[in-house]
Amino acid sequence: MKKQLFFALFLLVSLPGCWGKRSTKHDNKPGTKVAFSEVNIPVAGEGSTAFFDEDVSEFAYINEGSNQQDADLADLNQWNEMNVQENFKAVYFDFDRDGIRKDQEDTIAYDVNRVKQTLKEHDARGTQMPMTVVIEGHSCHSAGTAAYNMSLSERRAKRLKERLIAEGVPAETIKIVGFGQEVPAIVNGKPVDGDRDAQWPNRRDEIRIIYS
Repeated sequence: MKKQLFFALFLLVSLPGCWGKRSTKHDNKPGTKVAFSEVNIPVAGEGSTAFFDEDVSEFAYINEGSNQQDADLADLNQWNEMNVQENFKAVYFDFDRDGIRKDQEDTIAYDVNRVKQTLKEHDARGTQMPMTVVIEGHSCHSAGTAAYNMSLSERRAKRLKERLIAEGVPAETIKIVGFGQEVPAIVNGKPVDGDRDAQWPNRRDEIRIIYS
């Protein structure tokens, strides 16, 4: 009898502890307060920490690339602003001719010095953005077909390229393009038009610096 009583007391003492480990259901009746039990939140182990470390480093890499891209864009904007300020002079030609006129020698000398100085500054800056000297050839539309004037404008651009190379400008940095009669010069805000004499500003070469 004593053993049975002792056993019953033992069960009464130990049962609340067991119940405490079990989840209890609550009826959400009006006015009833719901007691929430504690939840153990697992702590990230070393494997998870390593994963997040790699994830962070990946974002850091992307951010670094973005900064580099922003820097490249800033360089490009600065170079484009400089391009506006280059102030190269146009080289003019006689009607239906692609030979360099004697009265254009000083203009060519000026442009050569400007190209060389720009190349020097570009190299000193150490940017990876390539620099190209573009020679644009043009013609008037007072005579000849569009195809002929296109060919004439290309020959004019080629003549100026040959002069720049002869003065020490690297050939690989120069590209030529002929526009023919399609891009007339602008004087006083208007495209140059008229007869052969009036269109002399259209018979020209122009130099531009492109960074890309």
